[in-house]
Amino acid sequence: MLDSDFLGLATLRQSTINGGQYSWTEFTIARIFREYLHELDDEELSREARNHVFLCETSLGGPWEIDLFKTNLIKEEFARRGKPELFEVAEKFILNSLKH
Repeated sequence: MLDSDFLGLATLRQSTINGGQYSWTEFTIARIFREYLHELDDEELSREARNHVFLCETSLGGPWEIDLFKTNLIKEEFARRGKPELFEVAEKFILNSLKH
């Protein structure tokens, strides 16, 4: 079962898959997404950054909180790798593309 919290994130609580063969308890989307980002190489992470910046910039009525949250996690991952400039390049690419 997925429970939404006030940040728009979801927490997976005591879900079972295949009749209980697998059991997940208390994994948050943030943790899962961080693990996913950690596995990406720099090019894949840049692509992910462009996708989420695009979502934030093109949402009618303003960006969704989950998109902002994931964009910030991507930015943190670039900083963790010591390459914050790669996020800025991805962000500028999308912003410049939307101007034309």
